[in-house]
Amino acid sequence: MNRATSVLVPVILAGAGIALFVSHLEERLSASSASIADQARYADAEFRNALIRVTDSDGKQRYLTQASRVIHYTDETSEVVDASLLVRQEKGSPLLLDADRATLMNNNKQAILHGNVHVDREASADNQAAHITSRDVSIDYEKKYAHSDAFTTIESDSQVTSGTGIDIWFDGPTRIRLLSNARSRYTP
Repeated sequence: MNRATSVLVPVILAGAGIALFVSHLEERLSASSASIADQARYADAEFRNALIRVTDSDGKQRYLTQASRVIHYTDETSEVVDASLLVRQEKGSPLLLDADRATLMNNNKQAILHGNVHVDREASADNQAAHITSRDVSIDYEKKYAHSDAFTTIESDSQVTSGTGIDIWFDGPTRIRLLSNARSRYTP
């Protein structure tokens, strides 16, 4: 029995040592893969005084983003500082959207304008001039659509309208819809 114990104890200890070593390697491997995942998004380019043009399938310029600074990341997003976005429409006057900061995503097919957002539209045959103020506006270029859930004010020559949330379609003459609590005031 003494001999069996003397052989069995080292085998058990060796097995426990191997198990501890394997467990340690698994922890190190998962920690290193987690740190790689954490570093998957990093800046790979920076531009100053940038112009970003988005064209349609016919090559016509649809959107123009101007920014004082653009930081592009490896996950194909871009952070934009002092963003001005010009949206051209087939009918009606263009929209000009301004924000302090924006994020461009999905190969410039979507954008989020962060913080206070100002939208200006010149008068055209189809629409009167308007100035819109809202916050955190998301834009889907393919759907030709913008949306915000924030409090919004629309000012025109003789009217001030406000409400919570806004939808803007720019696929023809601009269409605007306040989502709830709409109030309008006529000013002669």
